[in-house]
Amino acid sequence: MRHREKGKGKVSTGSLDAEITDEAFRRYYYTGNFPKLSKELRECVIAESLLQEVQSKCDAMKSLETHTTAEITLESDALGGTMDMTMDMTMQTTIEPVANYLKGNINIPGLGTAMDMENYTVVQDDQILSYTGIAGQWMVSKMAYDKDSVERINAAAEDLLKSKDSLKLADETQDVDGTEAYMISGSISGADVKNLLSSMESTLGGLTGDTEMNLDDITVDFTYAVSKADKMPLYMDMVFSGLGAGEGDEQVTFSKFNMKMEYTNYDTVEAITVPQDVVDSAIDVTDYLNDLQNETSSDTESETAA
Repeated sequence: MRHREKGKGKVSTGSLDAEITDEAFRRYYYTGNFPKLSKELRECVIAESLLQEVQSKCDAMKSLETHTTAEITLESDALGGTMDMTMDMTMQTTIEPVANYLKGNINIPGLGTAMDMENYTVVQDDQILSYTGIAGQWMVSKMAYDKDSVERINAAAEDLLKSKDSLKLADETQDVDGTEAYMISGSISGADVKNLLSSMESTLGGLTGDTEMNLDDITVDFTYAVSKADKMPLYMDMVFSGLGAGEGDEQVTFSKFNMKMEYTNYDTVEAITVPQDVVDSAIDVTDYLNDLQNETSSDTESETAA
């Protein structure tokens, strides 16, 4: 039987000590029955417990900065075969008040195209205002802000990771840019992703966009690096498989979709505000689409009359 020091809650898995933070599991572990668990289940439980501690650290953050890169290969007859593209994005987030600032670049080497974009998303007077700028043109989307619904989305996103039976904690830590890190791996199914997107669509509506992607066969294999010293997240690697959109001649298959998000800074963002020139120049998306629809209807009527 294992013995414990008073006040300690650690489990040894080879050379790796993982802290047990879930109270229910802690009580079970101290009954002495823990060694009867299979190695796979033990790894899953310890990984989930570690993720819970990471989440508690994140919940205490006032702000966060991340750097996300992606490498994507699309295949489609409509595109004339294969097309590669890359994305590089930095994002700042503040928790109170809720706000995001994103600056990124989408590059398509085969077309010689590179597109810069920016986005400010803020909450103002119980509305979510999302300002997106591309090629010097700014547009704004607006919708009601429901704090409870947004919190449910956050909870659903967290559950994608910590409730997976596939969770596995590597036996050995790894060096991540000079920081000793736990490595947690797992897999997310298409059904889980669909549930999250459904929740986002019912809450955020048009801000999430209208996706026609087929998510039934998708899987997302991820690796999550967590600092051993302070249990702060370092990065997440994601590999998407089985992702596609459209049908027939317009079908697009993502033969490669790899994404890495690095957590670069915590509690360093003072405030995120939308520059006044952006507010003044932004075109309302709803008004723009209505005007476009009216123009299309007028053109159609003119052609019919002729």
